[in-house]
Amino acid sequence: MKKKLVFFIALLTMFVMSCIFAACADKGVDNVTAYMVRFNNNYDGTVTSVEVEENKTVTLIESPSRTGYEFLGWYLSADSDAAEKFDETKPINSPTVFARLFFYLK
Repeated sequence: MKKKLVFFIALLTMFVMSCIFAACADKGVDNVTAYMVRFNNNYDGTVTSVEVEENKTVTLIESPSRTGYEFLGWYLSADSDAAEKFDETKPINSPTVFARLFFYLK
């Protein structure tokens, strides 16, 4: 009798575990990789993050504005001499892009 009880409990446990695993199985949902791209306005420390799915185009944020400066675009480096402009249609290695602002005299 004791062997039958142990066998029944083991069988019941296996049934419950298989039900749990079946409920947790992938239901055809694709795993989508997403990245955060940070937009640094490059003058007062304001950083805005945007989530972008892998192989998708980044949605650009509103251009920063500062009195006496003209916004020139988003760049891959904070260095004012950096020439590599950010292209939102291409993947990037750096998760942070920087605003380039040009000071002008009135």
